Amino acid sequence: MLYRFDVDHLTARNGKLLVRRDGRHFLIGGIPEAAIKRLVAAFTQSEILRLDHLPGNAYETLVSNGILVASDDAELARYRAGRVPRTTALAFRLANPIRLLGSSAGLLFLVSLSVLLYTWSQPSMPFMTLAAMVEGMDAADIALTLLTLFATIAIHELGHAAAACYYTGTVGEFHFRFIWGMPAVTVDVTSFCLTGRQGKVAISVAGGVFQVTAAMLLIASCDLDAVHTGAAIGIFLAIVNLLPLPLYDGYWVVVDLLGRRVMPRLVRSRDWLDITYGLLLLGLFLLSTPYVYATIRRQIDASIVLLQQAPLRGLVLAAFSLFAIVSFAMFAWSLAKNLFGKAGAQAR
Repeated sequence: MLYRFDVDHLTARNGKLLVRRDGRHFLIGGIPEAAIKRLVAAFTQSEILRLDHLPGNAYETLVSNGILVASDDAELARYRAGRVPRTTALAFRLANPIRLLGSSAGLLFLVSLSVLLYTWSQPSMPFMTLAAMVEGMDAADIALTLLTLFATIAIHELGHAAAACYYTGTVGEFHFRFIWGMPAVTVDVTSFCLTGRQGKVAISVAGGVFQVTAAMLLIASCDLDAVHTGAAIGIFLAIVNLLPLPLYDGYWVVVDLLGRRVMPRLVRSRDWLDITYGLLLLGLFLLSTPYVYATIRRQIDASIVLLQQAPLRGLVLAAFSLFAIVSFAMFAWSLAKNLFGKAGAQAR
């Protein structure tokens, strides 16, 4: 029986095989190093594989995952004539040309640029609450603020993709999803497993660095208050995302630097690092709760007033307030499960 590849891209590093198909990445394990090298060479040269080319367990893994498919003579003849490449993932097409900015040197350059832009633009940096934004801006400015914010979030994901392209040579596709009720764009960087500690840290940090740099460029180059407000919110979110909170980018930076998983635990754990991490997060939660409560309370009070004066604006601010309440409640529940629940692995 003859088999051909049915994937967009196949690569390997550090004894791991990574496959990209239809914009998604699949990590294939349990294959000997010699077999991995044989597979990569065969894919690069558009070879047809026979059952006796690789160990039986490797073929079983590859066929069951759809990486290799049985083909008849006519299909194999077309395959030998040259693979027709599938559409390259949009994330790869956008990120690969700027992959050098995702390297350690590139990220240091962007950080330096952000500091210079902040020093130059500091007098014009806006500090506007959501309540003030909804009360003082017209509908077009509010829309422009949100559009600017979403643009910086998209650039955040582009940063992750650029670093993944630089350190692994591949990246998955962009995905649109809702996170805690908020529309968001994410990118598949499963390929991080192909690189070492430095590459993993760079991939985790790159999103926030790209987002802050893009936001500072917008503030420095545009005079519109709505753009400034959206960019400032983007900077705030980027900084929060770099905090070592579970599943945030900052958490993975800590994990990659330590070379091990760290779980915030106060019970059912004897690991002093997990317990210390849990105490720090619990302290941060207790210190921030009064501030979060006061901020949400002010937004709710302002939305009640606006509902009487300008109902549509009041509804918008009420929606923001509801999202803030739900988000904080879900974070509190997640933290409580980690601190007092059973130990378990977290997905990256």
